[in-house]
Amino acid sequence: MKQTIITILIGASVGLVAFVGALNNSRHIKQRRAAARKPAPTASPSMDFQYYPDEPKGYAGYTDHIAMLQTITDDLVGRDADWQFRTIGFAKGFLGAVLRRTDGSNDTLGIFRMTDVTESDAAAVGWIALMQTEGTDNGLPSTSNLNSIVCGIASELASTGPFRSKFWSETRGDREEHPEEGGMTSERLPELTNVLKDAERRGELLVAGAQFSRASPW
Repeated sequence: MKQTIITILIGASVGLVAFVGALNNSRHIKQRRAAARKPAPTASPSMDFQYYPDEPKGYAGYTDHIAMLQTITDDLVGRDADWQFRTIGFAKGFLGAVLRRTDGSNDTLGIFRMTDVTESDAAAVGWIALMQTEGTDNGLPSTSNLNSIVCGIASELASTGPFRSKFWSETRGDREEHPEEGGMTSERLPELTNVLKDAERRGELLVAGAQFSRASPW
């Protein structure tokens, strides 16, 4: 009888050890599978930004200034406050750094090639490039013209808050409040202004590390 009990106990112990070993092995397999499914970190992409020299003068300068202001204003109205401050701040720093690196050249196209660009910064650069070409009327694209508009908008954002009315509505005195925005509190505006300043520094740093090459004159 005792021998039978001992045999049963030994068998149970062996079974328990086997069960624990199988359980641990299953856990290891699951961990390895999870690690295999986890995507490996990919290198940040590189991207180019086209520098357009000169700035339209006279009538073309006036109409392109208005066209650029309208294009950007109307685009911002459809964005939330954080996006407006973050993107305009980035654009201000980015474009200011571009113009400093081109030494005010008025006759030479150029390309800025950037590496290690984050997804959010790449989206901001893409938006800047789009505004640069869309915001034209009678003149050619102008990085300087875009920069002057962006600087003015950045000042207005820091002073009065996010844009909520389209350009021509604003000139008529209409007020189209952004559906997702309530009143701008005294605490909220300084927070957003800090967002703008931080993004401005990020834009400057991205251009500082970019490779610049000049193209043939117009």
